[in-house]
Amino acid sequence: MSQELDFSLVNSYYHISPDGAENPLAEMPATDFFEMGQVRGLMQQAGEIVQAHGLDLPASFFGTSLCNLCSTKLIFLAQYNKILDLSLERLTFQIEAHEDHVHLGYKIKELHYKDVPEKELESMILKD
Repeated sequence: MSQELDFSLVNSYYHISPDGAENPLAEMPATDFFEMGQVRGLMQQAGEIVQAHGLDLPASFFGTSLCNLCSTKLIFLAQYNKILDLSLERLTFQIEAHEDHVHLGYKIKELHYKDVPEKELESMILKD
């Protein structure tokens, strides 16, 4: 199956695509999620835009963005029978600011995926 992958749905709702944000306010390699100082700075920046008091709200945005990666994998599995490799090494975390809100998302630096073998797919369907 050699069809092009359409990221319009996940880009609209989750802000995840190979193109990334049009005008990112800030970005970092997703592997830097392990660098607390850098993450805290980005949370504060996002929190200022939405006038948050403290880091609870921006932290929930960051957590939701990570959950969106999981949802994206499920969507592509269901639509295309492909398992996207969305490991942190392949992603750039981005913050895009709008007037009163922010979008947190990911630019996919290298798009890699595996096809789900048709035979395994058939056996999964027949078990249910």
